[in-house]
Amino acid sequence: MLKEIVGEEFVSTREDVLLAYSETASMARDPVQPEVVVRPSSTEEVSRILKLCDAEKLLVRPRSGGSSLQGEAIPKKGGLVLELMRLQSITLYEELRSVTVGAGVTFGQLDKYLGQHDLWVPVAPESCSPYTSVPFHLDQGRGIVHNFLKILLDMFHLGKYQNSHFLLH
Repeated sequence: MLKEIVGEEFVSTREDVLLAYSETASMARDPVQPEVVVRPSSTEEVSRILKLCDAEKLLVRPRSGGSSLQGEAIPKKGGLVLELMRLQSITLYEELRSVTVGAGVTFGQLDKYLGQHDLWVPVAPESCSPYTSVPFHLDQGRGIVHNFLKILLDMFHLGKYQNSHFLLH
């Protein structure tokens, strides 16, 4: 069923792939191998995957790069890793000086895009270029945490899944 949603090449149960997704840069958490890694390319695909996981009671670990030092991208045993790096959209609202980015957009990609509009990311040091920009979705100054949650709500349509088994932290 997952292959019907994202295509066969974007679903993997290969041992080497599962091993790669079993850990992060964190030294504080032991690796945990997921059952499957799925790489959607749109929020619609994410929504369909989450509906399927909800029906099957599968734990979901969203991941966007996996460079976490806290280990929050490490999956739970028997779970599914939802790799979001293919979500590459960037929408600029120049009049608001705000940008909404897909979960797979890196700081480097965002900075390059914004540079074309004489803008930049003021909170991202140069050394962050390869890291994803998900937590830094800034929208009218409400703060990083507010906007990270907004991304999850918008992207995963969680209003429909308030009592779900999704693991989103």
